[in-house]
Amino acid sequence: MSQKRTKRGRGQLGQAAVETAIVMPLFVFLILGIIQLALMHQARSMTKYAAFKAVRAGILHNADKKAMELAALAVLLPVISEKSGGSQGAETVKSTRSASDYAKKMGDLKNNQFPENSGLKYAQVAICSPTSGEAGSQPGQGTNLFDYPETPNSLQKLKSKKLSIELTFNYRLFIPFVDRVIFYISRGQEAQHATLFKDVVRMNTTATGVTGPKDSPESIRKSLANQKVYVVPIRAKYALRMQSDFVTSNLSGQSECGN
Repeated sequence: MSQKRTKRGRGQLGQAAVETAIVMPLFVFLILGIIQLALMHQARSMTKYAAFKAVRAGILHNADKKAMELAALAVLLPVISEKSGGSQGAETVKSTRSASDYAKKMGDLKNNQFPENSGLKYAQVAICSPTSGEAGSQPGQGTNLFDYPETPNSLQKLKSKKLSIELTFNYRLFIPFVDRVIFYISRGQEAQHATLFKDVVRMNTTATGVTGPKDSPESIRKSLANQKVYVVPIRAKYALRMQSDFVTSNLSGQSECGN
């Protein structure tokens, strides 16, 4: 009887080991996925606030994109990661707990460019409205006169006094194993909504089928994925009413937003 019980006990231990080997990877992957999605939710909240800071900077600096992007970047510093120990290192987020930490990290990222020489920006601003045509100006002035009485109609006047932008935060995923999965899921979603993005061409229905011009953000993100740097775009819009005249030369002839 004791030998039978011993064999049965060994069999149960073997079965438990096999079950653990099957379930444990899935369980670990689930936990890591929850952590990464929670961090992405935090980044989404930060992006919304960064969009507000960016449009506020645009009001103060005549819709200057560089000023708006730097203002957004200053907000997004706590959620920006980078490779530690060279290109083969792990993704880490440097601390921004003190003024010195903030100054150092802001100094490292002030060019707003990914260190992999990709040409991709961390924070990229697109001006939705007004366009140069909507803003208008007094002939020869090059500025939108805030109280100019000869605005053709009230709708145009309303558009010309409200600065609306779309901020794209190129968020680097840094939780191992799940970063690649989330990246390709996000590319599949971009493929489904390709008509909303001017620089995206849907080539097929697979997740890896999103492509575009060589220098488009989508193509650059795909190129970075080949270097095991997985980036997903997080977008937020914000609009504020202008409080004074601004130079219309910083505005384009058409809306830069995809939708």
